[in-house]
Amino acid sequence: MLKKLFDKWWSRQAFFLGKRLYAISGSRAEEAEWHQLEGVTFPLLLVGREHYSEYEKYYPIADRRELKKVITHSLSGTYVYSVVSGDEQGFHVRFWVFNTDIGQRLDDLIGLWMPETYLPLSTESNQLITVKRAGNELYRLEGDKRGSTIAEGLYQDAAYFLMAIGAEAEESPKETLTEQAYLSRLKWALESLSVTDLGGLLRQQKYGGNIAGMASWQSVGLGAVAGFIFMVAGQYAYVKYRINDIENAIQSTDVTETVEIRNRVRQKTELVETLQRTGGGSDFSNSMWDVMLTLMEQEKYAMLLVTAEGRQLELRLEADKATDALQLINEHPLVASAEFSSSIRESVGRERFNISMTLKPAEGAE
Repeated sequence: MLKKLFDKWWSRQAFFLGKRLYAISGSRAEEAEWHQLEGVTFPLLLVGREHYSEYEKYYPIADRRELKKVITHSLSGTYVYSVVSGDEQGFHVRFWVFNTDIGQRLDDLIGLWMPETYLPLSTESNQLITVKRAGNELYRLEGDKRGSTIAEGLYQDAAYFLMAIGAEAEESPKETLTEQAYLSRLKWALESLSVTDLGGLLRQQKYGGNIAGMASWQSVGLGAVAGFIFMVAGQYAYVKYRINDIENAIQSTDVTETVEIRNRVRQKTELVETLQRTGGGSDFSNSMWDVMLTLMEQEKYAMLLVTAEGRQLELRLEADKATDALQLINEHPLVASAEFSSSIRESVGRERFNISMTLKPAEGAE
């Protein structure tokens, strides 16, 4: 499920911000405008090395909770961090601190964003990788003395970069990546992220309190994470952008439109609240999220209500044709059986109905 999530991101919702903004399409990067990024529901944005500083710091603190408090109170602006190593004496922490102008944009972006060097490209110790990517050439050293820099000024020569971070040029195995190879390697690194890493990144971003507070990342399964990100983030974005519609309708004294929009927002909010209470600890939760994600990937289906108990899942849906939805669900490999559990009724040119189904356990579930 997590791989399915990243495949979807990479094929339609991924961007790279170097000297310019680029939309990622498979293994190619094409120039894009910021409004294209903002128009995507929950995009993935890789921020180029041009836009942040990167460093490592040691904290003589033995407790992770205290470490988090110290970092929160000592740093300002927009940043992410990762604990590199730690023991009873303290922790080594790597920081990526974004430039102010980019940081402000990131704070307003409802999506997953990360520095491009957050993702390790190699497991080989102290390997120097020269990246010929969109905008600028980049040097990256992987391994114990991890570091990176844009290849410009004094650091046009990789030897100076290696000396600056205390690495020996002769001892560093070298590799050069074309833009196409680099994007493929980044996708590989992204797919290697653990659920914990992914949840940690989301919690560090400014909107994290609004989204991450809706569910416990540790309590949901792998499939639940994928579904949670798409569903909750999608509804959060829906509410955010509908606020402007509500205000415009009020200003134009269109009372009917205002009430309709408020009702749609309320329905979406209630759905999110239902999802956060549903099926998180069940052996069939991965199956539940897989089925719902399959429906959500097709815009012609609107999910209005979800109820689940054990292996039984019931969905209230709206679609152009109810029988198409039932056929799609019955063909799903994790559905044992499905049937209509309510009558089909017309709703503004579409059909509204309930489908009840019995789930099969997802692969790997006990």
